[in-house]
Amino acid sequence: MEWTAPGLSNFLELNLRTYVHDRYGRPGVWFYSLDANQAIAIKIAQTVFSLLYVYAEMSAQTRPGKPIELHSTRRGQPRQSFAYAPGASIGQAARHRFP
Repeated sequence: MEWTAPGLSNFLELNLRTYVHDRYGRPGVWFYSLDANQAIAIKIAQTVFSLLYVYAEMSAQTRPGKPIELHSTRRGQPRQSFAYAPGASIGQAARHRFP
């Protein structure tokens, strides 16, 4: 069973991330940027998980066979637009491939 909270569980999110390993070889995720358009969810993520989400006005458009379009505007910043088209898996990067 999946838990949801009305007005809290459905929101847009945009993140720029990379997958990393620490010096002990443990895998993790490094977030460069985290935007979302749900203030309560952002506060929970900041408090419980220490994630640095930023509130942004956001919109998304999906059309069959077309890239997903996402627009994000942080307070006091210009609007940012992104397009994403899911593709085939690119596989796993070789360990120690990147400096």
